Amino acid sequence: MRGNYDKLADIDFLTIGGSTTKQAYIDDDKTWQDVLRRNFLAAGKQVTVVNAGVDGYSTFGHIATFDKWFPLIPNLKTKYVVAYIGINDTELKDANKYDTMQAPDPLKQARYYILNHSALYHLFRTVRGMLRANDAKLIHGASSYHTVEWTEAFGRDASFKIPDAYVEMLDKYRARVRVLMAKIRAFGAVPVLVTQPTASYRFKDGKVLVPRNKNGEPMPKGYIKIMIYNAATMGECITAKAICLDLASEVTFEVIDFYDGIHMTPEGNKKVGNFLFEKLRDTAFENLSRDSKAAQ
Repeated sequence: MRGNYDKLADIDFLTIGGSTTKQAYIDDDKTWQDVLRRNFLAAGKQVTVVNAGVDGYSTFGHIATFDKWFPLIPNLKTKYVVAYIGINDTELKDANKYDTMQAPDPLKQARYYILNHSALYHLFRTVRGMLRANDAKLIHGASSYHTVEWTEAFGRDASFKIPDAYVEMLDKYRARVRVLMAKIRAFGAVPVLVTQPTASYRFKDGKVLVPRNKNGEPMPKGYIKIMIYNAATMGECITAKAICLDLASEVTFEVIDFYDGIHMTPEGNKKVGNFLFEKLRDTAFENLSRDSKAAQ
């Protein structure tokens, strides 16, 4: 896991997510986690922020993390788990394939169980997943919006009817978000859910700008897709009374904030870290202060 920490039993913020959380090509001191840490330090509170992001992970991977990774780390404990989720789940075309117990009959359940516990099949699936992520533009440098022409699509507060093609996938995503929050709480931590922006849109003067095609027509599909998943994230988060931070809707990002379609530059990470600090500092200060007094 990335980050500086002395004791695994005394972590303040443990962050989970995919490559936008891991930030493999960003220096440690320029990740959004370190921006968050430095903001707390400047405000007089030393906190530990540990980065447990894994490239390509969707909510399936995050749920598995609490079953197959974190329990194997002796004494691992954190006060908050920050889940930066949504983007990778938008590209899961058939979620049942990833769920061992969703198979329609016991023989298929047994087959999937064996496959899920095979080291060779795991290696194959990892490579296959990387190729699929490449096709879906979810890997580093896969696409860029630096040269597109932007056009106004609708107001920043616009809401959307969920397309029929996404109804079932969103229902399954919501169910996984509920399971993930339950796993976090069972781990003894407070869940913090954060929505994800992409480079496929811009906010300007209360409007949403999207790329336009060669005929000058707006192409809002990327914006609509991520926003309906973000709305699902926030809906489940609010219902569960977790800490719900709608970064994607509240912060305005620019071209310089992304180096491809989803991954951020240090400039973008600074906005993310600053936003998280502003949203978390009151709650976190209260809880961390109370824990400090109890320790004394």
